[in-house]
Amino acid sequence: MFAACYGLAITLLFNVFLTEQSHLPSEHFQQNADFSMTHFSAPLDSIEDFIISEMESHHVPGLAACIVIDDQVVWSFAHGYQRVDPEIMVCDSTLFMMASISKTFTGAAVMQLREDGLLELTDPVNDHLTDFQVVNPFHPDSVITIWNLLTHTSSLKDNFDLMMSLYTYGGDSPIPLGEYLFDYFDPSGLYYNLNDNFYTVPPGEEYHYCNEAYALLGYLVEEIAAMPFDEYCNQNLFGPMGMYETSWFIADLDTSHVAMPYQWFYDHWDPYGYYGYPDYPCGQLRTSSHQLAQMLIAYLNDGWVNGFQMLDSATVAEVTTLQCPSLNDEMCLTWFKCIRNTHVVWMHTGGDLGVNTVYGFVPLEDTGVVVLLNKSGSTCLSSVYLALLDYAEVLTGIEEEHGGAEAFTGALRAGPSPCFGSLSISCTVPAGGNRSIDIYDTAGRMIRRLEIESAGGTQELHWDGLDQAGNPVSSGIYYCRLKMPGQTLVQSVVMMQR
Repeated sequence: MFAACYGLAITLLFNVFLTEQSHLPSEHFQQNADFSMTHFSAPLDSIEDFIISEMESHHVPGLAACIVIDDQVVWSFAHGYQRVDPEIMVCDSTLFMMASISKTFTGAAVMQLREDGLLELTDPVNDHLTDFQVVNPFHPDSVITIWNLLTHTSSLKDNFDLMMSLYTYGGDSPIPLGEYLFDYFDPSGLYYNLNDNFYTVPPGEEYHYCNEAYALLGYLVEEIAAMPFDEYCNQNLFGPMGMYETSWFIADLDTSHVAMPYQWFYDHWDPYGYYGYPDYPCGQLRTSSHQLAQMLIAYLNDGWVNGFQMLDSATVAEVTTLQCPSLNDEMCLTWFKCIRNTHVVWMHTGGDLGVNTVYGFVPLEDTGVVVLLNKSGSTCLSSVYLALLDYAEVLTGIEEEHGGAEAFTGALRAGPSPCFGSLSISCTVPAGGNRSIDIYDTAGRMIRRLEIESAGGTQELHWDGLDQAGNPVSSGIYYCRLKMPGQTLVQSVVMMQR
C-alpha cells in the first residue's frame, strides 16, 4: 500500500494553486482543484484503478497523465473520453487545452530572447513597444519592466468581464494579439478601462496574478523577434523539442485528435465546444501529455531535451529561483515553487472552461508529473496529481535490470542534524562507475559535490559546510542526494553556521 499524510505540504500546494488564476475569474478558478485535503491513500499495484475511481467520483470524461524520470517518460495512462459523441477514447497522443500551463512556454520564449541578448528582464516594457505604450494611469511615472510581467507584479489587472465576453466559440479569435492589446492598454482603445484594467498600486509593490501580463509578454516576443508569437514558438520551442503536434491555434490542428472540453450537467456531459480568445499567449496552447513532458525533461536536465538546449543551465537556475519572496514566497519566473514533504517542487496549473491541468518537476528526485483533464472544477486533478508525485518517487527506487544484473540497493545516512561544523555522510554504493553525493539548498540549486570512490561498499564522507567555491553556506535546510542506477536516495539535514 502507498499512503501519505501531506499536512502542511498540501496546504502549501493549495496556496500555490490559488495564487494562480487561470483565464477564468478567480472565484471560478478556485473551484477547479482542491489541494487542501489532508490525506488520501491508494495501493501501488492499482494506481490506475485509483485514478479511474477518482474520475468516476468527480464525473471526469477524459484524463491523460504521465511520469518523467530524468530524460524519459517511464509511465503513462489515458482513460475515458476524448469526445463523448461521437465516442472517441483518450490516448497518450490526445491533445488537451493547457490553459495557464501555456504561460511556461511564453516565459521560456522570453528567456530565450534574453539569452540571445535581445532584452534584459529589467528593461521597461515600453522600450520594446512601437504601436502603443503601457502605463498605469494611477502611477504614470512608474516603469513596468519585463520582470514585473513575468512575476505578476506589473500592477496590470485582468478585466474578466471583458475577457470572457471575447471568447470565440467554434474556433480561434479573429482579433489579432497586437490589436487587442492596443485596445486594452491604450487610452484611445476600445477596451481601455482605468479601474478594470489597472490596480491602484505602483508596479513592483504587490503580487496580482495577471493573464494579460503574459499576453503582453507574447506580444513583446513578436515585436523583438519580428515574427508572430506562434511562429516563434514553432521554430524555437515546439519543433526543436519534438512537440510536433502542438499549437496555439485550433485551426492548425486536426480536431479529431483534440479533447473536447466538458462540464457535468446534472446527469450528462455538456460540451463547451472548441474556443479561442485574442490574448492567447496566456492560456490557449494545445498539446498532449507526452509532448508536454518534454518541458519537464528540459528543466530536469539543465535545459536539454531531444538533443536541443531549450535554455542554458544558468537560465534554468534563474527561472527556478524565488524572485519576490516579500510579495509572494512561491513565485519564481513563471513557475511556482512549493515544498512537498522535504522535497522542492516547481509546478504550474491551469483552468478554463472544460479544462483542468497541472504539471510539475522535482529536481531532487529527477521526476516530473503531468495530469490533463477535459473538465473544469474537479478535485480529481489534485488527488491524482498528488498520488502520482508519490508514485513517481517510488518508481525511482524500483529494481531494474542493468546489463543483466539487478540494481544495487544502496543506503544513505547523514548526521548529526542539526549540524554545527562537519556533517558525516555514510553511503553504501555498488562498485564501479562515477557517482557522488550532491548537496542542494531549498531552492533546488546544487551547491556542493562530494565524490565517492569507485571501489563500492560503504563509504564515509564529510561535508564541511562550504559550497563548491569554498564559501560557507548559510544556516538552513539542505538535501543530500545519492543517485544510482534504479535508485535515488535523498536525506534532509539542518546545517548551522556558528
